Amino acid sequence: MDKVRVQLLDDKTGEVLKEVDVMTSANAVLFADGQTFQQKLDSGALKGQTGAIGPQGDKGDPFSIAKVYTSISAMNAGFSTDGLKSGSFVLIDTGNVNDTDNAKLYYKGVTAYTYLTDLSGAQGIQGPQGIQGLKGDTGPTGLQGLQGIQGLAGTDGASIKVGATYATGTDVKLFLKTI
Repeated sequence: MDKVRVQLLDDKTGEVLKEVDVMTSANAVLFADGQTFQQKLDSGALKGQTGAIGPQGDKGDPFSIAKVYTSISAMNAGFSTDGLKSGSFVLIDTGNVNDTDNAKLYYKGVTAYTYLTDLSGAQGIQGPQGIQGLKGDTGPTGLQGLQGIQGLAGTDGASIKVGATYATGTDVKLFLKTI
């Protein structure tokens, strides 16, 4: 590991006044512009020149799932015979979203598959209730039902007599007033 050696110098003679621990004395080191070492470090001013740009690498393969297995055991059993190259991605699809192994993504290494992540995701929140459909048109009138059977005869009611006896055939008008 490289170490940084910082010395405090006399600005007139250049004589070394003392060795300084940069980590504990960053505010003690003062630059000619008046800023401390810590201020320059915090502001990002203590950077070297940008290095040369390296050559561009080969274009990588696009992400794709090379094979889908129905179980982890089937994946492991097919490791040496599946024809996939190292670096290929495989997915477990058990056909059951409640199975803990369903939607697991693996990476084919040199000697075995390596588990990367579960792609199933969390269950989403319940959506809002849908809008109610429009009321339909009134249907056609149904057929008239059959006439019911005649009811039983009622009992005779009490007769009313008001004040006097009237002769048969006389028109009588009766006015009742609710009190």
